[in-house]
Amino acid sequence: MSVVAKMKCKQVSLHEFGANVLLEAVVDDSPENKTWSQHTPSGRLELQITNPAATSHFAPGEVYFVTIAKAAEVG
Repeated sequence: MSVVAKMKCKQVSLHEFGANVLLEAVVDDSPENKTWSQHTPSGRLELQITNPAATSHFAPGEVYFVTIAKAAEVG
């Protein structure tokens, strides 16, 4: 099973070694948010990115889907 959160990029802060990216839950009635929130969605995700190609993927104001799935056990 996985959970999909609809999130909006609030901030991209560039620094010497990459960027900090802040995503916050989009407050809407989307089917994606209903997978994890019965009422008003609330949440945030902060990423510290040091890969320039990954940093360029994010822009303030853009909306993204974040999929959370259990990682397979490594054994």
